[in-house]
Amino acid sequence: MEIININNIEIRFLSENDSENISLNQIKDIENGYTTKYYYQVNYNNNPNIIDNKKKISFELELKEYEEQKHNVYNYISEDNLQNYKANFKIGHSVGCFNKENNSELLIGFLFAEVETWNNTLKINEIHVHKNYNRKGIGTKMIQLLENKVIEDKRLRGICIETQVNNFPAISFYQQNGYLIKGIDIGFYTNDDLKNNNVAIFLRKEFNLIE
Repeated sequence: MEIININNIEIRFLSENDSENISLNQIKDIENGYTTKYYYQVNYNNNPNIIDNKKKISFELELKEYEEQKHNVYNYISEDNLQNYKANFKIGHSVGCFNKENNSELLIGFLFAEVETWNNTLKINEIHVHKNYNRKGIGTKMIQLLENKVIEDKRLRGICIETQVNNFPAISFYQQNGYLIKGIDIGFYTNDDLKNNNVAIFLRKEFNLIE
């Protein structure tokens, strides 16, 4: 099993034993939300004019700036979420980051991923790092560990990531790691996603291409 060590930090794939030791308070402490000054506004035109005898339906992402910085807090974390995490962690596709100082092991970050067998893709649903450990390259290392797994498993053709158009820090982070915006879904969460500008955005990186 591949492990990445950075000083007293260990990054590895999560196991069944890890899942049993993770508590709800640990997850809540790590998932602290994000702060952003920017967001993407989705412009959707479903009533096109006929141009050159062609009907055009368009989706556009326009980068906008808030008047003041916004901090979005995750408020969905519950015991049900914890059980979902635990079940996923046992499978072995998700990655955890641990502080191993003082002969102890403290979870300080995790990457929640699962295989979608129907399209041979590994999907990242969430990635979180405790605020005290931000900007230390931990998120990038967790993704690199996952990418190595995909490269070794020739059945998987890429990694897909889901986030929201108002989570500009996450989008920028994934783009810096080589992921490209591939699409959006204006009704992925609720029927009011477009009105609330809480639209799902999907980024992707392809591997194991056959030339």
